[in-house]
Amino acid sequence: MRTIGYRNRFHHPYAGVYERYRARGIELSRSDEDGAARIEAGATLSLERYRQTHRRYWMDP
Repeated sequence: MRTIGYRNRFHHPYAGVYERYRARGIELSRSDEDGAARIEAGATLSLERYRQTHRRYWMDP
């Protein structure tokens, strides 16, 4: 498992911040896990993660 902020000299983003967002049910995207992300704002917000919408057979568990 990768550590958030590994080898970043400021250790950003701090892992505790991600845990607080998750605890509140806020959806997050991480480029190291999701690839590119696209957020569309309108009446509602939608988040598209590239690696979910463009899966390859070697990505399946």
